[in-house]
Amino acid sequence: MQTGSPGTIIVDPLTTLDTTNLYVGNLEDGTLDIRNGTVTSVITVLGRNNGANGDVTVDGLFASFSADILLVGENADSTLDILDGATVTTIAAGVGTTTPGVDTTVTIDDATWNSTNLNIGNTGGGNPLVNVNNFGVLAVSDTLRVTGGNSELNTSTGGRVISDELIIEEGGEVESTLGIVGTAPITTADFVAAAVSVEVDGAGSTWTITGPDPGIDGALKVGRSNGDNATLSITNGGTVFADFPIIGEASGSIGTVEVSGSGSTLDVEPGLFRVGESGTGILNVEGGGLVDHAGTTYIGQLAGSDGSVTVGDGVGNSVLNTSFILTGGGVSSNGGTGTLTVNPGGTVNASGFVRVWDSGVVSAAGGTLNTDAVDIEQGGTVTSTNNITIGTTSTTNLGINVADELTLTSLSTLTTSGVMIVGDDVDTTLDIGGQAAPTVSAIGLFIADDAGVNAIVNINPDGAPLSGTTTVDLSSSLIVGDNGEGTLNILNRGVVNSGNTSIAAQTGSTGTINVSNLSTLNANALYVGGRVGFNGGTGLLAVTNGGTAQVTNAITA
Repeated sequence: MQTGSPGTIIVDPLTTLDTTNLYVGNLEDGTLDIRNGTVTSVITVLGRNNGANGDVTVDGLFASFSADILLVGENADSTLDILDGATVTTIAAGVGTTTPGVDTTVTIDDATWNSTNLNIGNTGGGNPLVNVNNFGVLAVSDTLRVTGGNSELNTSTGGRVISDELIIEEGGEVESTLGIVGTAPITTADFVAAAVSVEVDGAGSTWTITGPDPGIDGALKVGRSNGDNATLSITNGGTVFADFPIIGEASGSIGTVEVSGSGSTLDVEPGLFRVGESGTGILNVEGGGLVDHAGTTYIGQLAGSDGSVTVGDGVGNSVLNTSFILTGGGVSSNGGTGTLTVNPGGTVNASGFVRVWDSGVVSAAGGTLNTDAVDIEQGGTVTSTNNITIGTTSTTNLGINVADELTLTSLSTLTTSGVMIVGDDVDTTLDIGGQAAPTVSAIGLFIADDAGVNAIVNINPDGAPLSGTTTVDLSSSLIVGDNGEGTLNILNRGVVNSGNTSIAAQTGSTGTINVSNLSTLNANALYVGGRVGFNGGTGLLAVTNGGTAQVTNAITA
């Protein structure tokens, strides 16, 4: 059946139209108006030929339209309006399928469209728009694709989109108030949901999740319910804008977000970002991807959760920007297991502080972590394969760069395969101690690296630990006052083991080591006021109140 000359087909209540092929807008404009009636077909095409516009309205609680194949706007401007409780059912459907410049609009308002697969747009062009409003439902049981630079799906006025897999590609755009990858809620409106995965691929491809006004927690959720195993992939220059994301929300859920490739971006509005709230959350930023967030990032927030953030894979410059990072807990208490790993090519910039709880691990494994402060709580672990620099304005050194302070407490661990520098070009103090002894190791420790810098390292400043011995193990060298004014206080049964030890190594520097209250300095060789073969600055070694300085080879003053 076809509407050849300009014409209208009206299907009234209790009326049925059953046909094999249905063309609305074949040679001339055509209109199909289903008013609480029923239409079924094998193939239906709206706007089949150039200049022959096709418009279909399915209106009313008892109105239904079904087709095995439905093409809306194949070659001419077309509209499909599904209204007021009506139902449309298709197996394969396309909106704005082939011809550039064709305007195609689908409106689902307080009605339902069920389809096995649906393509909105394609690489050929056209201007397809699908609006889902007022508790309308677009349900795609398999794959929903939004393809092409002018293709758009919008649910931000009360609609619901539910699919198994959502693919936004080649410049396609999706906008929703809420975004869910995992089990969709039943009572909420204004969302786009995909049970298994969402892919946002290619430059210009965007998913914009505006969040309600005022904002709520979790406008984007990846892994929402127990049993979910959900993935959001942002690749090849795609972008997702989101409010308050949660990856791995519920206990028993798994959520994974991949941001991969140059220009690929997850842009998070200021607020909270949770990777592993109560479930398992995984965030991977690689191949030049970017996560940009001015707020607090939780990694393994609540008890039983498991959060993992990995930045960098050796390809391109992958970046995570945030304000605060909390690993293995919240602001003031332990939580789950949290791991932050910065690999080669990766950079993490935390403008506030990084806090590492009992089951938290922060590892600079060939990449760069820049932050204002690091707080290693009881049992937390921080490691680096490159230098750890405390008191520095540099943000380009590989390893961990801390602008202000680093604090260790009981049973915490701080280790590096490089050198630990305290006071690079900023005055600072490092306190090492706690009720249970922390673990610290490095190739070397340099205190007051630059001229004009005043840096202090205190071991057990608040008294001896109740269990264990606070020990700093240095496999190579210790320099106290390299170019600036450095002080090392080994107190209350603390132990420092080092190789060659220099106090005031360079000309113009000042260095002091105080060993007191049953503490010990073990050194292979000790140079006071210089270094091997050279005079330096003004150095002092003071051993008091039962302290011990043991030097294996030589003391040079």
